[in-house]
Amino acid sequence: MAATNNYKVIVDTGGDITRELTAASATAAATSATAAAASATAAAASAKECVAIGGDLIDSEQYVTFANSAVINTQKTVTLAAPDEVRRRYLLVCYNPSTVTDLTVKIMASRTMNSTTVNTLIATVKMEKSQAISGTTISANSVLIEGVFIGAGLNLIISNNTALGSSGGFSAYFDLLEAD
Repeated sequence: MAATNNYKVIVDTGGDITRELTAASATAAATSATAAAASATAAAASAKECVAIGGDLIDSEQYVTFANSAVINTQKTVTLAAPDEVRRRYLLVCYNPSTVTDLTVKIMASRTMNSTTVNTLIATVKMEKSQAISGTTISANSVLIEGVFIGAGLNLIISNNTALGSSGGFSAYFDLLEAD
């Protein structure tokens, strides 16, 4: 036959009220307190994970210059170092003042594979040329990118999609911002 605990536990609730609990309710109260503490710890961890992202700039603003009369697909490279704290998502912003050409941006990561350094393609995005729509000039484009800075920095390989004329040279600017 199993032994039954019939003792009482006195609990000081911090005020003028003192409670008498049976062993079973004392165990339930302790379990409840442990669950509440675990819940508070989880909430604190969640709050730490949900820190507001201020859109901090990664590295510094970068630019590439395309000379007058640049042939189609002239490639320029921007290198971005990995930040100390990697985020899941980033916002790539491009200011392309050219009214002649869109830009193709290949987002690459350098890796060493089979003792050889290779650039691996993460994504390809198109940054449209500057254009006026209903009286508003749109000269900047942005795109959300994910899964970058996994063990390496980034290279943005930028090329013009149209040959430039004798006075068509320009500089395009790039920012990479935290977005998650």
